[in-house]
Amino acid sequence: MHSSNSKILSCRTSQRAAAIMLAGVTALLVSLIAAAPALAATATFTGTGYGLRGSVQGKIGTDSVKTYAFVGAFHIKIDGGAETDAYCVDIKNPISVGDSEPQATADYPCEVVYILNNAYPQTNTIPTKLSDTNREAASVQAAIWKFTDGFVVTSPADVVTRAGQIVNAAKSQCMNVASVPQTLTVTPPSAINYLPTDQVHTIVATLTGSNGQPLPTYPLDVVVSGAAGPQSFHGGTNASGQFTVAYQNTSLVTGTDTVTATASFNLPLGLKFKKTGKQGIVLAGKAKGGCVTGTATKNWLPARCGDGVVNQSGEQCDDGNAKNGDGCDANCTPTRCGNGIVTTGEQCDDGNTASGDGCDANCTPTACGNGVVTTGEECDDGNHVNGDACDNNCTTPRCGNGIVTGSEECDDGNHVNGDTCDNNCTVPRCGNGIVDGSEECDDGNAIDGDGCDSNCTKPACGNGVVTAGEMCDDHNRVDGDGCDSNCTVTGCGNGIVTAGEECDDGNLTDADGCEHDCTVPRCGNGIVDRDEQCDDGNTVSGDGCSATCQHQEVCTDLADNDGDGLIDCDDPDCPECGQIFKDPATITFKDSTPDVLKIHGGIEPLTAADPRTEGVGVLLTNANGIVFKAVLLPGDLEGNDRSLSFVDRGASKGRGIRGGIYKLKLRKRAARYDFNLQAYGDLSAATQPVMTAQLRIGDDMFAFKSEWRRLPKGWKTDFKFPFDQ
Repeated sequence: MHSSNSKILSCRTSQRAAAIMLAGVTALLVSLIAAAPALAATATFTGTGYGLRGSVQGKIGTDSVKTYAFVGAFHIKIDGGAETDAYCVDIKNPISVGDSEPQATADYPCEVVYILNNAYPQTNTIPTKLSDTNREAASVQAAIWKFTDGFVVTSPADVVTRAGQIVNAAKSQCMNVASVPQTLTVTPPSAINYLPTDQVHTIVATLTGSNGQPLPTYPLDVVVSGAAGPQSFHGGTNASGQFTVAYQNTSLVTGTDTVTATASFNLPLGLKFKKTGKQGIVLAGKAKGGCVTGTATKNWLPARCGDGVVNQSGEQCDDGNAKNGDGCDANCTPTRCGNGIVTTGEQCDDGNTASGDGCDANCTPTACGNGVVTTGEECDDGNHVNGDACDNNCTTPRCGNGIVTGSEECDDGNHVNGDTCDNNCTVPRCGNGIVDGSEECDDGNAIDGDGCDSNCTKPACGNGVVTAGEMCDDHNRVDGDGCDSNCTVTGCGNGIVTAGEECDDGNLTDADGCEHDCTVPRCGNGIVDRDEQCDDGNTVSGDGCSATCQHQEVCTDLADNDGDGLIDCDDPDCPECGQIFKDPATITFKDSTPDVLKIHGGIEPLTAADPRTEGVGVLLTNANGIVFKAVLLPGDLEGNDRSLSFVDRGASKGRGIRGGIYKLKLRKRAARYDFNLQAYGDLSAATQPVMTAQLRIGDDMFAFKSEWRRLPKGWKTDFKFPFDQ
């Protein structure tokens, strides 16, 4: 059904007009409705009517007073119809005879509508009308301009007075321009019904007004002409602007209908016409009649297989063609085996799904190998291949039927074992699940350790098969041949003493009577055993571990090696320490910066030491442990053979790189060195008066133990009087 554009037509109410409409003849076209309501109609300025020329003066806002060429009503034609009267708005824009302007939204004050309905050229209801029609028309125009343009008329006096009366009357009497039909659509725009099943067709006519909104409770006429006509319906739109009609093709006539919906109306007073840059026009004279229409078409066709609609008894589908195999066959049944039509993939189709009647349920001729089990067949897998669940004689494959199929290795037609083919249709051998000949067992697989090993012997150490718990199995119980009698690889820790081993307790754990290397525990073997504090792999004393494997002090590492709380020169194990002599040492406690340690003394080297390459260490201890400890690395001291020094200025701020040593200077004098140490750090451990200062150069150690004197903020001692221990 094709819907035409809605049209505004000049409508006549005569019987002849109705007859013409029923016959489907189009009425006189006045205006084509476009998407925007403003294009519904067009007004053309044809000439001036009643009014005053060149004698009316006035002003707009703060403009100066001026004389207007013409003030009054003028003539227009709407869509080429008869002349009628109108007034102007938008006074500042020009307008000339012959100008045409399209319909626009009535956006002026409602007082203007009141004036147009109650003053010239309409019957006057506003007292008191001027006797001179020209002056009355001029007064009406002036009053309209007052509301649309802010115009104030200043002369002549009678026009000023009359215009004021009209303005005052309109201020309390507002009226609005009514919305009129603008578009009318009929849906569906086109449709097909198949007879005799579908005899009723429903259409919906939708009416929209010039304000763009649906027009409710508006009268409509619907006429049906053609195959199911003539039929006519009259009614009104609902709240949504819709009028629904359902009509019937009672005579079951095939062909085409035209459905026409019509709404009549009159163009209201106050209808505005406006074009950009031109003075606007408002309708004031005789209202103009019209109508809006919408059409649609309906086709009635006879129902048949192939019309694309399932509409007959016996039709299961209808795809609109007579092609087979496309999902819906030519007999309007779905493409499938059993619908009586042979299509792709089918060898026959007898219209049923019964098997054994010559054409089986899969549309293949009844026979062994067609995939359908019929009388006399045990199975039928659709082929003549043996061993695929159904043999080529349509019997189920099985051992003993004389045919080698599937997983069978042989099939001699019997169930006797040991005769070249066992009763499980396998060739006699270890692993076929049948105990033959010299086999101890046969569990049907080649898996070891599951109760019967892969050589068909029962799992045991010495049977030549490595199973769970065995590391090896060389088929004997001889030790020392690579696989010992407990089926472990010959080696220390397997619990069997073989060549090169003193003992073997079956593990690699030390200190349990037999070491991890299968030797008997002894001091000096590098393994700490029971009753040993250490074992450095030798029996040499003086290296931290004694010849009897007990802890021993190392006298040159600034550490308590034997755990007795005595470090290096303080330990009786270290008798070879030199003495620091000559000058004093001090400790100064600080509140907000690191504490300060200063030592100035002399030493006599015991060996040919080189402080530059052997490193230097400083240690201060008391009965509670270490007070200060720091070490310079080889290369830290710089200088020559007679004078060496190290300086780290960051140490005074707690950012030292060598344990807090700020400055260390060594000066050689004949066979001795004078040294000067200044260091920073936390010396809060200096709480006991008896303290030992130690200096290490390479392997030489020097010490001085004395009782320090308490100072207000620290300690002091002189090296001249060694402490008597």
